[in-house]
Amino acid sequence: MSHPPVIVISTPGGRRHELAEAHLKELGMSCELSPAVFIQVPPEEVPGYDHLRRLRELGYGLTKGEIGCFLAHRAAWEAIVRRGETCLVLEDDARLESRLVAHLGKASEAISGRAMLIRFYSVKHPRYKTWRRLEGGFELVRPLSPGGSTVAYMLTPECARELVAGSRSFWLAVDEYMDDEAAHGSPVLHGHPEWVRHEDEGASLVGARTKPQISSFRKVSREWRRLLRNLRQVAHRERTLWQLGLRP
Repeated sequence: MSHPPVIVISTPGGRRHELAEAHLKELGMSCELSPAVFIQVPPEEVPGYDHLRRLRELGYGLTKGEIGCFLAHRAAWEAIVRRGETCLVLEDDARLESRLVAHLGKASEAISGRAMLIRFYSVKHPRYKTWRRLEGGFELVRPLSPGGSTVAYMLTPECARELVAGSRSFWLAVDEYMDDEAAHGSPVLHGHPEWVRHEDEGASLVGARTKPQISSFRKVSREWRRLLRNLRQVAHRERTLWQLGLRP
C-alpha cells in the first residue's frame, strides 16, 4: 500500500534539509518542503502570539525559536487543509525505520475522515489503551496522558483544519498545544512500537529561555490556572476515551 504525502519542515537548501531528503529517498519516499520560520522581531510583536496570556498563565514568554517552530508547523497544517488529504509531517531531523513506512498507508486509512492525529515519536511514553491493531505487530494506541513532540506525526485534513482554527491566537509551544486537546478537539494517538529516531545532532533550534522572577501572588495565580487547565484536560481526555470506545 502507498504511503500518504510527506511534508518536511526545514530550511530550503540547508544541510538538514538535504539529509532529510536523502534519508527519505533511501526509503523510497519523496517529500514536499514546508519552510522553517525564523523570527526577526521581538516575540511580543509576532501576530497571533498572545504574549500577555503566556505571561499570565506561566510567568514567562515563548522564545523566538518556539514561536518560529509553532508558525512552521501551522503552515504545514494549512498546506494539508489546502491539499485535502492526510499527510505525514516530519521535522528535518526525524529518521523513520523502514518497517514503519510499511504501515503508514494502513494508519492513514484508520483515521481517514476523522479529525485525528497520530504521533510516531514522543518525548514521554505514557501508559495507553490500544485503539487499532494493524498487521505486523504495529498498533495505534491512545495515550492516557500527554506525550509531547512534533518530530513525526500524521494528521487528516479534518484535524489540520481544527488545529489551524484553534491556533489563530496561541501561547503554548506547538507540542503542548497539540496535546491540549480541549483547545482544538482532535484526539492524539501514538504509533506503537515507536519506529522513529530523532537525530537532532544535539543542536536545539528553539533557543534558550530565561524565566524572570515573579511575585508570590503571581506564583499562586499561575499554579491555580495550571490546576484548572489540567482538570479541563483530564475531563476532556476521559470523555475522548469513551468516544473512542476504550471505556467499558
